[in-house]
Amino acid sequence: MNLKAFLPHDLLFLRPQTLLPADAPAWAQDSIKEGLPCVVRRDSFSLEKLPVAFRGTQRSQRYGSFISSQDVLKKFSPEDAVALLSSTDLQSSQIDYLKELSEIIQANEELKNSVKWGVSGSFGFSLAVGRQYFRDTSDIDLVVRANNEEELKCLASLKSWILTPKFQLDIQIQTSKGGFSYKEWLKTKKVLLKTNTGPLLTDNPW
Repeated sequence: MNLKAFLPHDLLFLRPQTLLPADAPAWAQDSIKEGLPCVVRRDSFSLEKLPVAFRGTQRSQRYGSFISSQDVLKKFSPEDAVALLSSTDLQSSQIDYLKELSEIIQANEELKNSVKWGVSGSFGFSLAVGRQYFRDTSDIDLVVRANNEEELKCLASLKSWILTPKFQLDIQIQTSKGGFSYKEWLKTKKVLLKTNTGPLLTDNPW
């Protein structure tokens, strides 16, 4: 894999032999042995130093580290999570909600061809491993790719639906420069852009 193959929110399944630093918590090292993925986070990148984060069974169990691309067995993107919605055995009202969103997008030719989206967070993680790692109160994390502001406008027809208070949604817009909150963009058009070198307040996240 080349460096451009790895994006924030991607889940990485690692070789069981992958070793974390000596000060890493035991649960993080155990998660690798159990075949659980880590997630790519924002930081400086190199093929020998990919920034990742590990999650445990408890909310307080979060650990950031770096791994080598040579330790990666498989990459699972937020878009891959969407592809599994129709076949997953996971059951919850949030999963049903995501299935409905996927069906609406697929049924609309314009949306189908223009909206590049995926599921991240606890629901993306659960879809990747086939086991439930979310709670009834968990937020739904979505990733939408937008190379320019014009592409972002395609979400307008979904605005009232995806911002429904039925569930708490965290929609992150991903550009080539970084990521920002869609809700923040709708309110101010000046957003805190999360980049690999730190946050940046800007009205042009592209």
